[in-house]
Amino acid sequence: MAKSSNGKTLGFVVLIVGAAYFYFRPKSIPKDKPSAPPQSAVIETKAEITVADTLPLPTTPEQLREERKRYSAMISSGLSEIPSKKTASGLLIKLKLKAWEADCSLGDFDLLKGVVNNLLDDSFLLAIEPIHRNTGSIVKRFSLKDLDKGLIYDIPISLFDSNVDYGISLCFDFKKSQECKSKPMLLAREWKSLLNTAKQNDRVFYYQMMSVSQGRAYHIPSVKWDEGTIQKLKSNLRAIVEQENSLDTMGTKLQKLSPIPAKVQTFGLEIALPARNSKCL
Repeated sequence: MAKSSNGKTLGFVVLIVGAAYFYFRPKSIPKDKPSAPPQSAVIETKAEITVADTLPLPTTPEQLREERKRYSAMISSGLSEIPSKKTASGLLIKLKLKAWEADCSLGDFDLLKGVVNNLLDDSFLLAIEPIHRNTGSIVKRFSLKDLDKGLIYDIPISLFDSNVDYGISLCFDFKKSQECKSKPMLLAREWKSLLNTAKQNDRVFYYQMMSVSQGRAYHIPSVKWDEGTIQKLKSNLRAIVEQENSLDTMGTKLQKLSPIPAKVQTFGLEIALPARNSKCL
């Protein structure tokens, strides 16, 4: 009986040890399977299409020569291409008007406030007008409130078989003529008498030049407008401008207006009118 009891005890111990082994033995860790990212984490980005992306690359010797001329002009003259989108009828350019807080002196924006009864008066005109053609103008009315907000306007440009030069103007349009091209320039010395004469004589108070060539739009440099600079631009931009005398017109108007040059930004072209800094007492 003693042996039988010892055998049962031994069997019971073996059973307990075996069970403990299977329970506490190291588990095999399955290798992680690569999982697809959740749908919400997959982000599709689309690059903005510019005209340069959609135009065919130059292939013929003539096209290559034209491309070299254009590149040489950009390097030597500081010419800037304005970002644009190709449309069914031509190009779409974005143009931003804004008030720019400069120093503590009165700027153009402050003087313009004295011309209108309130900031919502849209007696001002943004005009993009062909210099040598009578068709193809784009005009946008705006108020000083719009200028203060920094609104961005879509400017559709038609494409022609040849280069086209445009004047980009800001002018008074109290008489609702819907154009700036024929209006005289507001001379710097006339700002003092502006409050009394503005509504009787619509005038241009800002000017820049743009040329469209081979499906691309360019802002013509306007930092300097002396005779030497204009002659250099004529020499370097023959492949870009429609007519060289467009640069003479630009030089004459810049000399009278002394505007702050427009800036080419990633979205398009930006025009800023100086305003008295709001931090000034």
